[in-house]
Amino acid sequence: MPFVSVRALSKSFGATRVLDKINLEAKEGEFVVFFGPNGCGKTTLLHVLAGLERPDSGSALIGGRLPGESRVGFVFQNFHESLFPYRTLRGNVEFGPEVSGKPGYERA
Repeated sequence: MPFVSVRALSKSFGATRVLDKINLEAKEGEFVVFFGPNGCGKTTLLHVLAGLERPDSGSALIGGRLPGESRVGFVFQNFHESLFPYRTLRGNVEFGPEVSGKPGYERA
């Protein structure tokens, strides 16, 4: 049984179809790489899997759950734009557990 299952997933932005009936299966612990030229849909697919975007059609499941219901970590490639400049290094590292409601001693 696949841990990640994508079936006939499509996503458009306006008139531009970015993903067109994508199918993918990945087993738990399997290492998967997406590569291709700029604009081919790699980041859009990852956004759908992380629950940041909704597909126009098709389905995506992670561990049998919808992306928004699963516990998926997502790190943006350009991390300099993803950091909070007003936080320390530790503050940036603790941000995820903080918004998840973890108490201070667990974040530390």
